[in-house]
Amino acid sequence: MPGTFIRRKLLANESYETYNLHTEIYCLLKILGKNMKRIKSTFLHLLPFAFTIWLGLATSTANAGVPTMTGWDGSISTGYSASIWNTGVTSVFDDWISFSMPVDSSGNGGSNVISLGGGGITFSAFNLYENAMLIATGILNSSSSYLSFAGGATPGNYALNIAGFKLNPAAAASYAGNISISPVPEPETYAMMLAGLGLIGLSIRRRKSGTFD
Repeated sequence: MPGTFIRRKLLANESYETYNLHTEIYCLLKILGKNMKRIKSTFLHLLPFAFTIWLGLATSTANAGVPTMTGWDGSISTGYSASIWNTGVTSVFDDWISFSMPVDSSGNGGSNVISLGGGGITFSAFNLYENAMLIATGILNSSSSYLSFAGGATPGNYALNIAGFKLNPAAAASYAGNISISPVPEPETYAMMLAGLGLIGLSIRRRKSGTFD
């Protein structure tokens, strides 16, 4: 019945629909007022969980699907290496990783990548570009790929193109690999190699002539 909770009379020109709406709003506010302490307590208990969920979603969204490469580690005498990965590939992906070669590198190099995660990946491209020109094409397998290239301190902008698709679009999938440049022998190493080749040649020559010391 109208007027059960409202402490006023029906106003002039006020319809019963408006009167009933005011009654419902009044009842709702009264119920909220009686339970405000309980609502506040529940909200404060749920707030940390809500923040944790939001932070996790924000972090995973920020990190997922980003092709990444670490800095070069090593030296000209030991060789260089760097890691590459993407921890959240999309159903169909076409990743580009740009980088520069170490300034003093001149050895040959190689790179490989392998599928990780439950989704599974089939690679459709694994290529190396220098100044937008293709210089090495990867050998593609069902879930991995590798390539080799002539390394060197050639000035220019390099980029790895890694493309493919997930076998199970609903499952998480990722890839990881590395790129490396072989060490360059020191001058003393070349001298020892030449001396060794000279001794081998002298030994072969003596064997053919039948003279031995």
